[in-house]
Amino acid sequence: PDPGPLPGLGRPADLVRTRPDLRAAERRWRAAGDDRRAAARTLLPTVQVAGSAGWQAARFDSFETQRTWGVNASLDVPLFLGGGSRAALSAARAAEDAAALGLESAVLQAMAEVESAITQDRQQAALLAVEERRAEAARLAYEEARRRYAAGVADYLGALTALTTWENAELDALTARRDRFVARLQLLDALGGTWPAALAAPTDGEPR
Repeated sequence: PDPGPLPGLGRPADLVRTRPDLRAAERRWRAAGDDRRAAARTLLPTVQVAGSAGWQAARFDSFETQRTWGVNASLDVPLFLGGGSRAALSAARAAEDAAALGLESAVLQAMAEVESAITQDRQQAALLAVEERRAEAARLAYEEARRRYAAGVADYLGALTALTTWENAELDALTARRDRFVARLQLLDALGGTWPAALAAPTDGEPR
């Protein structure tokens, strides 16, 4: 099938949404950020507030009661685990920085793959146009050689040579068409997009 025009390229940020490898890198970065925040919380003091309310009887033989309430608070500050907690926080920060650099590197690599695939797609489209024109010219040359042979003004060898040239040109055009199809598939893969309907697998019993 005809690959059709170039698909919508969108923005570089769209690659993070469409490509599974970039989504995985982004999730690793977010998970590293969660680990860093969890490590930072271990260094913070813990404040606890508790309250109580009720009634208290003045004597066991009397129904007279009085209402009571109370509030207490406590503050826990980590002292002896500070060294280990700070080391864990430093390690978590380093892991987050590494994950951020990994995501940035993966995005740049994906952008390079898209640019390369676009260039390859355009080059293959231009090559296909050249090969198709060459095949058409070879066909016309064969038709002319066949007419000359039928009219008796040329020998059969010339027509046979023209036929061979035409067949070779057709094979080259088919190869160029296949290469352009492969280039378009590589572009779609680099974009992380879905397959166009024309390239989807047949579902009506047609041969694959």
